[in-house]
Amino acid sequence: MAARFRAPVVRAGRPYGGRPLAWIGRAPVGAQGGPGSRAQSGQGLVEYGVIIMIMAVACVISLVFFGDQLSSLFSLIASAV
Repeated sequence: MAARFRAPVVRAGRPYGGRPLAWIGRAPVGAQGGPGSRAQSGQGLVEYGVIIMIMAVACVISLVFFGDQLSSLFSLIASAV
């Protein structure tokens, strides 16, 4: 099936001469990594998972190093209240 394009936009009396504004139907043969490719369908979710994992590890490491100071700070605040 051949790829079809939407009609070009006309601005100031001249047709739009760049790339097509939107695809209608399938991407042309040989196009890889387009918006509907299977290889990148879950990539965003994995990236967010990696970011959350790095943040969790950073929080645990900071609690290991600063846990005693935070505990004393919280007890000081609790005694003041």
